[in-house]
Amino acid sequence: MVYKDTDEIFEIMQHIRRMEHVENVEWSEIVKTVLKNDSGILQSIFE
Repeated sequence: MVYKDTDEIFEIMQHIRRMEHVENVEWSEIVKTVLKNDSGILQSIFE
């Protein structure tokens, strides 16, 4: 999932919480450091 900022992920989580039968929503993410900014940047992020 790609989101633009913390406000957007918060809204997504709020929407999921309102769904029937949902008891709990948690979020975690893996953060990677990208050292070189070139045309392969997206590929580096999603590996």
